[in-house]
Amino acid sequence: MSTQDVQPLTEREAFLFMTYVHKLAPLSDACDDARHFTLQVPHLALQNPMILHGILALSSRYDSPTTLESTYYHNKHINLLIRAFDLPWDTTLLTSVVLARLYEENDPSSDPHTHLSGTQNLLNHEVISRFVMEGELAEAASWVHLRQTIYVYVARKVPVEICLENFERSGVFQRRDDSAWANRAVFLFARIMKMFLGKRQWEHVKDEVEKWFEERPVSFKPIFHKKGDVLEDRPFPVICFAASVPVVGMQHYFAAKTVLCLDTLNDLEDQNDPATHNIQVR
Repeated sequence: MSTQDVQPLTEREAFLFMTYVHKLAPLSDACDDARHFTLQVPHLALQNPMILHGILALSSRYDSPTTLESTYYHNKHINLLIRAFDLPWDTTLLTSVVLARLYEENDPSSDPHTHLSGTQNLLNHEVISRFVMEGELAEAASWVHLRQTIYVYVARKVPVEICLENFERSGVFQRRDDSAWANRAVFLFARIMKMFLGKRQWEHVKDEVEKWFEERPVSFKPIFHKKGDVLEDRPFPVICFAASVPVVGMQHYFAAKTVLCLDTLNDLEDQNDPATHNIQVR
């Protein structure tokens, strides 16, 4: 996809640009030690108006959610994005789709049941997941896209429709750094969300989830843990980690465990009282 130098930014646009760099991009880089969205995407935006308007729209939505400013930038972004589909698909297009979906995730006017309807089909899931094998920004954007897909599942209660086989070919399964380990947890949770698994498959996934936990690096173990105490008006425990990447990994681990535990409860109800209405987790 061709690039061009963008026009000089206004003072307001410069503020929005830096808001993205310092506050929003790190959220996308939560499982990426290389910080592609913080370092590479802003550089790409200086050469590509589509990426720039995606950044400005997202930052404006974050900074002033009740104004029309973000809608203005978002509309320009989407118009450029639609044109880009007539060109060869590349990492820039994938990144632009991810930015558009991030915008809609932060749009307070969206109906939670139709959330992301505007961009979820911009690239079909099988095509978009192929980028994960290309490494660098393409791979980083693919993992962000997978987390977004999981969000759609949780918000809309529909099965995950994405080609996870391509993610299995990602370099994260050959590495043991914190980013790779966190993304493995995301992958395992996506597998659980993806399909209506048969019993043997459930047991296999349970084993993989436990193996992930047992073999986790020391950085994925809390540096401080304080149990919850309802009497002290602190029902949840306090758990501190040394960095943000392990937090994301552990969040997806516990989410996966929750779904697996619900499946176990279904089995117990089937065994003890078949007439009882099952908890619908599949």
